Amino acid sequence: MQTETLVLPGKRVTEAKPPKGTGVVETPTARAYIATIVGTSPYSQSLAVREEKRKGETDDDREKRTWRRRIHADENDDVFIPPTAIKNALYEIAKYLSESRPGKGKLTYTKHFEAGLAVLEPAYLGIKKDDVAGQDLFLSAKGIRGAKGGARVWRTYPVIPPGWRATVRIDLIDDVLIANPDIVKRYLEEAGRLIGIGRFRPSNGGYYGRFNVESFKAV
Repeated sequence: MQTETLVLPGKRVTEAKPPKGTGVVETPTARAYIATIVGTSPYSQSLAVREEKRKGETDDDREKRTWRRRIHADENDDVFIPPTAIKNALYEIAKYLSESRPGKGKLTYTKHFEAGLAVLEPAYLGIKKDDVAGQDLFLSAKGIRGAKGGARVWRTYPVIPPGWRATVRIDLIDDVLIANPDIVKRYLEEAGRLIGIGRFRPSNGGYYGRFNVESFKAV
């Protein structure tokens, strides 16, 4: 066994290294892919808004003043898809499909998609916050889908029409996913078809937020 001496402040540490020809292969700790996704249905966002009414302001007045705050946008008012939306869609499709790994019995890919990949960067849509249109909906004041009884109020949610486009970076960390990027691509495609992103997406009983994967390439 070969050794390598590491010099650290105040100490020397000897680290064992596997000898050549032992079959030990070093694997990358992560591998990044860039995916371009294109919306096939509208995309709506619903960032939580916490805003008190101004003096003399009605509920409708406050809604008209604040509804654009439900949009995910940076300090330059550029609209983006939050990283967690893509990450969660991939994890949800892995649970939905529950496909067994070849040769691994009942083990599925779910845990690998839960902890073995990362989406850390916002995916910009190439539009400004002020250019996003609003959709008025008469909803339960409780904010619970399908709630019966009680007051109903008008709410305005941002809606981006089909054809929206974004570039998503996906970092594969888990060795199983690094070795099988085609599975990640296929799951992203299935997530766009069956899970979606944003408000009123298929996994929540709606039809917004569906997308196709136009390209999927290693960085």
